[in-house]
Amino acid sequence: MAPPDQAALEGWAVRFLNAMLDSRGELGTDFWTRARTALEASASTASFSEMTSKCAAKLECHEALSAETARVIADLARPLSDPAAFGALAELCRRDAVFVAALARIARDAAAPPDDNEPEF
Repeated sequence: MAPPDQAALEGWAVRFLNAMLDSRGELGTDFWTRARTALEASASTASFSEMTSKCAAKLECHEALSAETARVIADLARPLSDPAAFGALAELCRRDAVFVAALARIARDAAAPPDDNEPEF
């Protein structure tokens, strides 16, 4: 299997973080700081399954993951079962957690419904 390119790694990281955040809901005023910290800490594990569990614990997901989050995790588990692919993703998440959180925030904001109170220009 060819190693994943940077765009694939970033896409996987953003999908993972946003899926985990969807299962958690609101994190309060420090939402993105907590998201970044959870991503960075969970990337220190040895496998994608461990990363998922540690991220859920860091985000305090006390309930089961949502059905949509579970689908994303299952989809990502296929390519990330390869140790080299997971290693590359984990390195990206540890090294560039702030960058990944920024990309996730942009994706999340783009997917959000428009705010009716926002003025049009």
